[in-house]
Amino acid sequence: MIDSDDSPSQRLGEYLRQRRQEAALTVAELCHKTRIAPAMLRAMESGDYRALPAHAFARGFYAIYAKALGLNDERIVNWYGQERQEAGDVADGYTGGSAIYEAVKTHRMASAGPPRPLVTLLILIAFLLVMIAVFCWHFEVNPVTVIREKIHLVQERSLSHPQYFRIPNTSKVIHRANEKKKAPLVTLNEAG
Repeated sequence: MIDSDDSPSQRLGEYLRQRRQEAALTVAELCHKTRIAPAMLRAMESGDYRALPAHAFARGFYAIYAKALGLNDERIVNWYGQERQEAGDVADGYTGGSAIYEAVKTHRMASAGPPRPLVTLLILIAFLLVMIAVFCWHFEVNPVTVIREKIHLVQERSLSHPQYFRIPNTSKVIHRANEKKKAPLVTLNEAG
């Protein structure tokens, strides 16, 4: 992290340039590492605040720059805010870098909690049941009656046509008998 023996007379841009050079990084390498445009890095190191984007974005750039060099990012952002305010480039009175950290706290407070799949599933099932009930009410359909009629229809069709099935590679035949004869529903006979 950053040492506290840096002189207050030193400008932030000079300090960052010195730290970058001590880390043996070129502007291009730091651009690749931080994904900050080279023009922005040059403006940051020269203290050209008018070339930087909006104050909130610039604070973010300084925090990223500091983290890339292993510096105390909060201190760097605060230092940037003080210098920019001294330069008279800041329209609003608040320039502290702690806004970045407050925004993270606010985001955590406003974000949704962990997903609850069971609750979501129950809500989805309840919604589907309500939709089915509305559908049945609108079309005047009683689902119990419809299901009972379908089952009865399937039973009548299966009982009116006796079926014979031959089991492959054997001489056995499955015979489906009629309920009226009181014979077993399925019998196994030898094919003859």
